[in-house]
Amino acid sequence: MRRTANALTILLLSVMIPACSADAPDSEPDVPAYDASYLDTTAEPCTDFYQFACGTWLAEHPPQPGYAASRLFAGDQRNSVYYRSLLEAMSSSDPNLRVAQRYYGSCLRAHADNGLHIEALRAALGEVAALASVTELPTLLAHLHDSGVRALFSVSVGVDAGDPRRYNLQISEGAWSLPGRASYDDAELVLAYRAHMASLTQAANAGYFLDLDAQGVFDFERAIAQSGSDDQDPKYRYNPVDLATLSAALPDFDWTQYFALRGLSAQRVNLYEPKALPALAMLLGSVPLATIKQYLGWRTFEAFSSYADKQLMQEEFAFHRGAVDGAQRASSDEYDCFGHVRNVFGFVLARHFVESFVSGTLKPKASALVAELRAAMRDNLSRVSWLDEPTRARAQAKLELLLPKVGYPERWPESTLNLTASQSFLDQRIAISRSHAQEQAAGLDREVDRTEFWASPDVTNAFYTDALNDITIPVAVLSDPFFREDRPAQFNFGVLGSLVGHELTHAFDSRGRHYDGHGELVDWWSEPTAAEFDHRAQCLVDQFDGYEVLPGLNVDGQRTLDENIADLGGLLVSLGAFQAQPKHEKGPSAFSAEQQFFLAYAQSWCETASDGITARQIATDPHAPSKFRVNGALRNLPQFAEAFACSAGSALAPRDRCQVW
Repeated sequence: MRRTANALTILLLSVMIPACSADAPDSEPDVPAYDASYLDTTAEPCTDFYQFACGTWLAEHPPQPGYAASRLFAGDQRNSVYYRSLLEAMSSSDPNLRVAQRYYGSCLRAHADNGLHIEALRAALGEVAALASVTELPTLLAHLHDSGVRALFSVSVGVDAGDPRRYNLQISEGAWSLPGRASYDDAELVLAYRAHMASLTQAANAGYFLDLDAQGVFDFERAIAQSGSDDQDPKYRYNPVDLATLSAALPDFDWTQYFALRGLSAQRVNLYEPKALPALAMLLGSVPLATIKQYLGWRTFEAFSSYADKQLMQEEFAFHRGAVDGAQRASSDEYDCFGHVRNVFGFVLARHFVESFVSGTLKPKASALVAELRAAMRDNLSRVSWLDEPTRARAQAKLELLLPKVGYPERWPESTLNLTASQSFLDQRIAISRSHAQEQAAGLDREVDRTEFWASPDVTNAFYTDALNDITIPVAVLSDPFFREDRPAQFNFGVLGSLVGHELTHAFDSRGRHYDGHGELVDWWSEPTAAEFDHRAQCLVDQFDGYEVLPGLNVDGQRTLDENIADLGGLLVSLGAFQAQPKHEKGPSAFSAEQQFFLAYAQSWCETASDGITARQIATDPHAPSKFRVNGALRNLPQFAEAFACSAGSALAPRDRCQVW
């Protein structure tokens, strides 16, 4: 998964996985890399390998409305048993854990309370209602943005792609409530959204919006959502400006005042979405102040309601998980609150996990596997036929500079966050947002530390960051089903190896290739080689455009291009590293070691999802659904066809394979 240097929030689909019976992470493993009982032997592996590898598992995990079930998160669910026990313990000597426990307890009380204790929401709405002119927007927005309300425009702190030793401010369009820009043209969803507006404001009974102009707010928000572009070309996303240019883009807005109130330095500013501010200037000049206030009040409602009380949480669920995703029942209060805590206190929980359950040999062994994959990538770059020699040399230099961060940090970050027992859950959420804003502001002028872990080690995922040229492999993926120290190589390379190879390949996908080894956005490709890359990438765009996921709904080959490049490259790299091992023991299995490699890979992606979840994924997610990721990558690997003796011309042994790396 790519992580952009300006967007450090990780969004995960809600997953529903049967509860694990394990009492602790070191209990007997129950999520092996490859399980013969999951196979559908009636399926033809050369036609639909995903069905062959996962068919029985898929049948045993039918889609539930509004949810997805995934083997990828099975180990995560097991580890969560321990994390939950930490939060529910009576006492702790760790002050940071005590703060996390306080947050967890406040969340549970909010879930149980219908008392509408939403003083902070009322106070924020009062500030919005008091807005007398657009000239007062800088003061109001500074307070709302620090409190976690995203509106009108978005400001974040990220690594400066022009000088990756430094941070900069990145400004984009403001947030909106629907899943994607195109959602504002979905008549059925828009109707449900309008009903949600009425239901939420009625539930809150806040007084200010009983006569909410839903159409006016919707039109304003729709204009915000459609003011930008989904273009992910890094050159489009990098537009450094000075304060004068920023002021010209949004006249009559006092940026100096806004930055001062938020404690932000305006020395380095990047317009991440260059169309946003000019479009916003036109919008603010064309609507009455009352509409602006209604929009800001609604954004405050949406930001705060999920932290207020049970009645508002239920209404938020009914729309965002019910109407959008099709969910018919909410997760348990404990599960929901655990998710809230984990998003904020992931490092605190992960530190206890590492100290209690992770062996001293795990990180070195996983690091050794990463080194082998890097060597395989180096070998692959030396043999790619379409690279000219100058570009090849620069690609190899970038790989040498790439920084792998494996497992967990050597120095754990210290938290200064303090939450009191007298605060409501919403008050605590606002305090967390303000604390985060202060930390971001304080760190804006410091030099970038590439060794810092940006992602919490408890996250079941892996990441590549363009402007840092690093990969992060959290400790959460250094256990089943991804990795075990004593497991045959085909399983570790088939699952964790392909994941690491995927992240390495992101350094050379259609976005990563624009950054050099230091993370700087520079053009280091020769024109003929760049044109050849684009030609080969278009092959994957066309391939995935042809996959129909739901009736009339196809994968977006352009949106998913970089992930598809990384899937294919990651498999090639991991397979090369596996085949370089001195011996391949297949064990008692009827399958060869190479076949087990591919089975382990495919089974790590066994997944079922409701139509609602799938439709949202197609509209917003850069990853294709798992079935098409697996079959789509394997059809381009001659090594797969050879391993399963696929006839030339069969679905997964076509004559028109795509090859990028």
